Amino acid sequence: MNELIFLFQTIAIGSSALLALKLGKEAIVAFICSQVILANLFVIKPITLLGLTATGADAFIIGTVFGFHLLQEWHGKDIAQKTVYTSFFLMIFYTVASQIHLAYIAHIADTTQPHFLALLRIAPRICVASLISYFISQQMDVRLYAWLRNRLHSSLLVIRNLVSASTTQLLDTVMFTYLALHGVLPNIHQIMIVSYGIKLCALGLTIPFLMLARWMMKNNNNTL
Repeated sequence: MNELIFLFQTIAIGSSALLALKLGKEAIVAFICSQVILANLFVIKPITLLGLTATGADAFIIGTVFGFHLLQEWHGKDIAQKTVYTSFFLMIFYTVASQIHLAYIAHIADTTQPHFLALLRIAPRICVASLISYFISQQMDVRLYAWLRNRLHSSLLVIRNLVSASTTQLLDTVMFTYLALHGVLPNIHQIMIVSYGIKLCALGLTIPFLMLARWMMKNNNNTL
């Protein structure tokens, strides 16, 4: 059942990325930033895929990278670089806002505070780990993708997307797993391996959406 949900989630993210691309540069930036926040929230939920332990955030992480590649491909490296800083700022804001929310003394009739505590009380550690791993890996991704784009023919869009994303997500997965989940979730090495494998699967599922994006933008008189 989880495998079908993961497939649906990936398709939903890919379709949303295409819609954001159609809406324009600002929509892609918002799409990327929202996924960064969602990934930080959903990563604390362990799930089972193919009998192995994973987290609920991997599809969003690949969706973020996919969004960055769409943004960089059709709107340039500079806006992609600026979006790294924007999403970095929003991760910090999310961390501060969540802790302020927890600091409020709940009303005697409130029943939600325990749930907020369960979801948000480890958010600072997760967000610090995310800030470090995300910033380093995404800076690497923007530069590596730009390098590949300058050296590979435009027809090799899928190749440069796969090479850049698979390389930088390996770095991101290792860094984030150790920094955020060590001592929080069991079997972190299994989570690391499975998480990277799931990211590769999700990355493969984005290929049709990448080709559709290319076709869509060509029909809008945009060229690579």
